[in-house]
Amino acid sequence: MNWSVAMTTYNGERWLDDQLQSIAKQTHPPDELIICDDGSTDATEKIISRFTQTSPFPVRFSINDQRLGPAQNFARAINLCHSDLIALADQDDHWHPDKLHRLHDKFASNQSISLVFSDLQLIDESSNPTGSTQWQSLGFTPRQRHAFSQGKAFDLLLRYNVVNGAALAFRSSLRDAVTPIPEAWMHDEWIALIISAIGQVALIDDTLQDYRVHTDQTVGPAARGFRTQLAYAREHMNEAYFIEMLNRTRAARDRIKSLPDQSARPDALDLLNQRIDHFQTRVNMRRPRTFRLPLILRELYQGRYHRFGYGWKGAAQDLFLR
Repeated sequence: MNWSVAMTTYNGERWLDDQLQSIAKQTHPPDELIICDDGSTDATEKIISRFTQTSPFPVRFSINDQRLGPAQNFARAINLCHSDLIALADQDDHWHPDKLHRLHDKFASNQSISLVFSDLQLIDESSNPTGSTQWQSLGFTPRQRHAFSQGKAFDLLLRYNVVNGAALAFRSSLRDAVTPIPEAWMHDEWIALIISAIGQVALIDDTLQDYRVHTDQTVGPAARGFRTQLAYAREHMNEAYFIEMLNRTRAARDRIKSLPDQSARPDALDLLNQRIDHFQTRVNMRRPRTFRLPLILRELYQGRYHRFGYGWKGAAQDLFLR
């Protein structure tokens, strides 16, 4: 099996060279590096051009004609890859030398594995460890990790995403299933959810790279503490938020329906339809003169707050917040 690394860049001069060098030093080097730049105005292009002169593997670099944003830029890079396996790479991290080797071994251990992801060591802007990993930050518990390994990835990903794009790799045979990426989705959430519905997801219970936390990144390591979640809910979880979640779920359902018969797990469409009903109910709650309590009790009784969100926390948000 050969490897492509799909990287996207945008004004990444500060840490880009370190990331490129960490990919060049892999004990199992990739067969190609695909880089799509989203119109950088700093020294990104110069750094990449300099790297291509010494890279031990081919580098294919292109600049987008117009800004695509992170998700669509990754979709473009993915579609330019030629190898059997595709690993995604951010511009500001640092890969451990054995990352691709460990990923390769996991795929080679079972031909049924469609996607592999790992934990990430969190570091600050000065490359100092924060003392935490992404899974710890997300509250991705050993029990949940065991459920992933037992084929329950799709069930958990219907609640919230724990797969960081910088930490995932997947088989290129599934590229047509995950692209194009709908506008409302981030690439990692979409890829993980769709592949978990049609294939086997495996994890490596270890940190395979340093993940830089800084103010300029598009998406950081989300925290799931109650206070943080409550503050987020107060600011964001209005009717428009749940309409977006509703539309995102419909997009996932439509993609699964468009795939060849019997390619998805038998209950995938039913679970997605239940999630659509749940978010439609939460949209309805936020409309004028709607008495929420009966709707909340119904969703609790049917188990949808726990199946598609944060359980009692979600019910409390709907009861007390706008």
